[in-house]
Amino acid sequence: MQLVVLLLVAIFCCSLKAEVCEDRSSLLCHEHKSDCRQGIFKKYCCKTCSGPNPPTYSPNLTVPPYNGKCGKQLIQSSRVVSGTDAVPGSWPWQVLIFLYGKRSCGGSIVSPNYVVTAAHCVPREATPADYVIRIGDFDLDAIEGYEKNHYVEKLIKNPRYSRMTLGDDIALLKLKTPIVFNQWVQPVCLPFKPVAIGTECYVTGWGKTGHPGRPSKLLQQARLPVVANDVCEKFNQRFVPVPIRDKMICAGHGGATKSISCHGDSGGAFVCRTGRDNTWQLHGVVSWGSGKCDATETYPVFTRVSEYKAWLEYEMDHN
Repeated sequence: MQLVVLLLVAIFCCSLKAEVCEDRSSLLCHEHKSDCRQGIFKKYCCKTCSGPNPPTYSPNLTVPPYNGKCGKQLIQSSRVVSGTDAVPGSWPWQVLIFLYGKRSCGGSIVSPNYVVTAAHCVPREATPADYVIRIGDFDLDAIEGYEKNHYVEKLIKNPRYSRMTLGDDIALLKLKTPIVFNQWVQPVCLPFKPVAIGTECYVTGWGKTGHPGRPSKLLQQARLPVVANDVCEKFNQRFVPVPIRDKMICAGHGGATKSISCHGDSGGAFVCRTGRDNTWQLHGVVSWGSGKCDATETYPVFTRVSEYKAWLEYEMDHN
């Protein structure tokens, strides 16, 4: 009798184990985008990684020397005012960040080994092993052949970041293996100097296109002009009474259009084509704005990257 009970318990446990062996993140575990040798996929992609042909990704370690060129679009984007689908490959520095197996934030490639994102995308309890960085993606529901997963070696959050003031909202993610650049994957330049008020720039990301709503499956873009900080603070104070500090930058149309960054865009790129060589430079990191993603409530606020260029270059040189 005891043997029968033990057998029944064993069968029940086995069946229970089989039932819970499901992918906890269908997007992360998308076929051919996973690497089952990495611990995070074993944790979140049980079904995919236990299949007959579990997907693997072997990064190309034969990396050509980085020539220092940045901010070049090898595939041209469309130029529109309101938010719309981007052209595949036209924002080649844009990455999608997964945290704990779920899509979390955006980020920007600034060198073969580093991605810039927002500090609030790096919670205190997170470890490098909790992250996956996807490069070269556009349509999150499709396999286009340009996507690669990269893994994080080190989290470098600005030590002055404050959840109270929302200041110094910037971080670096150091990758375990260097990115191989191609037509769909390129770095963006760090800014040479602050961007002028009125400059037409672009924000990109897979965030919500409205609230309530769902994150976009296609990479979105919106053209936003830079506005003065005092104008931004006066406009935003009605709904979000947070001071606009010198190390922040605002952009938008003051509610004249619906274009605004939204949930899921955090950490993503705000880029402007400036300088004598007409390259795209990373002037902002998506930080905060209207909780309802309503352009009539606030201008979107970005971390002003020009104020952190020295810090970014120091950290990249010493880590």
